[in-house]
Amino acid sequence: MKNTRILFRKLAYGCLLLLCTGCLHENPELTEDGEMGVDPTSVILNANLNINLDFTLLEEADTRATANDIQQRVTIAAFLDGEEVKREVIYQKVVTGRNQLNIPVSMKLHARLYQIVAWVDYENKNDSKGPYYITDNLTSLLCSDSYRANTDYRDAYYACTELDLRSYRDKWGEEISLDLNMIRPLARYELVANDLPQLRRMIADGKTSGNKFTVKVEYNYYLPTGMNLLTGKVGHSKQYVTYSRTVTLPTDEEQEELQLAYDYVMVNGEGSFVSVNIEIADADKQVISRVKGLQVSYEQGHLTTKKGKFFSVEPNPGISIDTEFDEDIIIDLDRPFTN
Repeated sequence: MKNTRILFRKLAYGCLLLLCTGCLHENPELTEDGEMGVDPTSVILNANLNINLDFTLLEEADTRATANDIQQRVTIAAFLDGEEVKREVIYQKVVTGRNQLNIPVSMKLHARLYQIVAWVDYENKNDSKGPYYITDNLTSLLCSDSYRANTDYRDAYYACTELDLRSYRDKWGEEISLDLNMIRPLARYELVANDLPQLRRMIADGKTSGNKFTVKVEYNYYLPTGMNLLTGKVGHSKQYVTYSRTVTLPTDEEQEELQLAYDYVMVNGEGSFVSVNIEIADADKQVISRVKGLQVSYEQGHLTTKKGKFFSVEPNPGISIDTEFDEDIIIDLDRPFTN
């Protein structure tokens, strides 16, 4: 009987070893930490995010916030079959005065076919409204619920590319490099009044008073406020988005122009236009001018400047405004990458 028990134990132990050995030849769908992958495989991805910068914009914005308030948020994620399986997020100080920025980011992956997505934006640590973009879901990245314009920290960059690591199956500790050339998924526009001499005459004639004016901008129709970084498609459109800004009449009597408002618009890649209503009120909340249905063209990665007689247009909803505004001025902000 004793010999039978010993024999049974040996057989059971042998079966256990056989099962364990068999497991070593499996290609499980989940690793020990619950990630999709193939063991034994570990590939270290060293990604380098390359960004061409127009720091003129950020240097102007930096006058409204201390350097310690603003940080750059760098997000890189790996997607497998449309699902995010790995993410790395780093924060770094914003350094102005450079035309190009290179950001190294590393992550450990398995031998699969991935899509790599990178997103770089800005955060003001002291802004109670939080980040400008909600990045919890990169297939549905959104503008913050508290829509904020008139800030160049709404600028952002992204990239998406395929990465095939299947040839690294059953290898461990391999390292590969990947260069990601980031692009703006945005267009920037600004509204500039070129009728300050007329405004000064209006003040002198008693038609308005004070030196501070509130500019309210309302989007007609639907404005895209979200983007799928895997496909590059914009969406999550909202109707009648508005923003406002208070501007001050320059004391320099020779100055004829004044920037009234500006914003960043998410773009699919093709040029288009936004239709906006602009209303300007003085310090007594008296509306001194109103423009309805003004079309501002835009292109991805470009700055569009719309100049016109914003202050001296009568606040009549039916007035024709075609002759009061200049042609759009469009400047390319994204320059080609150079080695």
